[in-house]
Amino acid sequence: MNEIFKTVAAMSLSGSLLILLLVFGGRLFKNRLSRQWQYYIWLVVVARLLLPFTPEMSLMGRAYQAAENIRAQTAQSIGLRTTEGIGGQTMQENRPAVKNSGQGAVEDSVQDSGRGSAQQNTQSAQADLEPGFRQENGFSLLKGMALACRYVWVLWLAVALGLLIRKITLYQSYVRYVKAGAEPISDLVLLDQLAVTANQLGIGRTVELSVNPLVASPMLVGYFHPCIILFRADVSEKEFGWIAAHELTHYKRRDLLYKWLVQFVVCLHWFNPFVYLMRREMEKACEFA
Repeated sequence: MNEIFKTVAAMSLSGSLLILLLVFGGRLFKNRLSRQWQYYIWLVVVARLLLPFTPEMSLMGRAYQAAENIRAQTAQSIGLRTTEGIGGQTMQENRPAVKNSGQGAVEDSVQDSGRGSAQQNTQSAQADLEPGFRQENGFSLLKGMALACRYVWVLWLAVALGLLIRKITLYQSYVRYVKAGAEPISDLVLLDQLAVTANQLGIGRTVELSVNPLVASPMLVGYFHPCIILFRADVSEKEFGWIAAHELTHYKRRDLLYKWLVQFVVCLHWFNPFVYLMRREMEKACEFA
């Protein structure tokens, strides 16, 4: 499962570069591209963030490779340093004591010299061991960080599933709220105009028309049972013509599905701040298109 998170992180990194490229490039070529192109080109970024195709050695793969090399080199140096320090201390402990059958003063001098030499050797061995112990503590910290990185996918997956479930639940609750307070419109003029507009756009499915004064602006809800919700029923024929054309164009281009696809991408890459920038720019481009 950790490999899946590595793949998602690699997709997120390359997707961020595409997002920045489209944001700055879109501002430079804003007047040279049609509104449809400015909208649908974002689907390239969505595909990059969803499809796990990567080169043999991506930027994220190189980062993981460098981290593994540093960890291996650190472990090897700590092992060698600790082995040398312990070996030196053992040699000092096993060194035979110096004995002399001469006069007492000479023996005391030799013993004092031996004790001083042993203390120096012990201090030297401890000095040799201290860097090794410090490196071992550092390696323990690196090992703990590596263990945390190994299970970071648990946090990523839990947050992603929680966000997706929350978005689906809120949307369903909002649609039920809007439909519960909506009343069907029986104005034959508006219904005929809606049917004509749907026929002109090549939409064969029946689209319902309702009014709910609690909504802030006209909207299209539902995909299999589409319904246009107006905030007031006393709209002019010209105004309603623009409203019907706008909402039915959303339905024809399957913008509702694309928006949910973007929401899924945001939940999948919730740790990447650039996906929220992508969502904002894509929603704006969708309305302009």
